[in-house]
Amino acid sequence: MADFVPKQDNARYVWLTNLKTNLPKHVPEIDITPARLAQVNAWVNELLAALALVRQKRDEWLAASAQKKLTARRNLAGLRKEIARWKTSSNGSTGAIAGLQLSAPCPRWMPIITSRNWRPGAIPARCGCGSRSGAPPM
Repeated sequence: MADFVPKQDNARYVWLTNLKTNLPKHVPEIDITPARLAQVNAWVNELLAALALVRQKRDEWLAASAQKKLTARRNLAGLRKEIARWKTSSNGSTGAIAGLQLSAPCPRWMPIITSRNWRPGAIPARCGCGSRSGAPPM
């Protein structure tokens, strides 16, 4: 027997809503007891609530992601310009530039971010040449 429950969340939400709305009209025809009707309504309500929560969280995530992109675009441009000034200033010390991790001489250097080291100031780095440290290899 084919499964008549839609697989996609949006279609499933519509299907469950229609079931919830139309089931009471057809109770006499399908010979369902009040206890079984209550159980079906509980299942439908719980499924609808779960789908609504997923939709809400997805929409919140999409809004937060769009805000992050906008903030990054706006703020990183200014930050890059300021750092470029520091690097070219007459007072610019290579020690300060290295200490602030504003240069990565090895083009293959990249941060290693894992759930174990995800905390401010503690992101180890790995160079493509194999070295590991808390700062870009010099």
